[in-house]
Amino acid sequence: AVRDYWTRQWAVISPHVEPVAFEKTEDGALAVEVIQSVFDLDSRPLQGQTHGLRDKIVTHVFRIEADKIIRFDIRDGVSGPA
Repeated sequence: AVRDYWTRQWAVISPHVEPVAFEKTEDGALAVEVIQSVFDLDSRPLQGQTHGLRDKIVTHVFRIEADKIIRFDIRDGVSGPA
C-alpha cells in the first residue's frame, strides 16, 4: 500500500525528503523527521500551494511488523509522542 501511494504521488509531483532525525516512539513506531520539498515533474517548485504541498518539516511515522511496513502516516511539524 505504501508503494502504491508513492507510485501515485510520483506520477503527478516530484517530492524530495531529506531525513534529519529518527526516533522510536513509545508505542514502537519509527518517527522520521524530514525536510520535504515538492516540485512539478519538470523539477520546478510548485505554484499556488493550494494543495498543502510545500517546503516544510514533516514527520513520517512507520509502524512495522514482521519486517513489513503495516502503516505509514505523515504528520505536520516535528515528531513527538505517537
